Amino acid sequence: VSAAVTSGSKPTVLVAEKLGDAGIDLLKKFANVDCSYNLTPEELCTKISLCDALIVRSGTKVTREVFESSAGRLKVCAFLLV
Repeated sequence: VSAAVTSGSKPTVLVAEKLGDAGIDLLKKFANVDCSYNLTPEELCTKISLCDALIVRSGTKVTREVFESSAGRLKVCAFLLV
């Protein structure tokens, strides 16, 4: 993520589960935000290679396959509990 910030481009954040509008609006100030809900495991693995960060709640399973599918691009994975 820091490389994207220093190069002037915004990192891409995949939000895989519904968040409040205020949270999405805040993220959009600092990142390109992709809100894609209800992804199948296969869809998540395909999409994650284009993302620098992933935000999920309890409904999305982030497996080893997801991390491996990121091909090293994924830098942050946030699990929100609220």
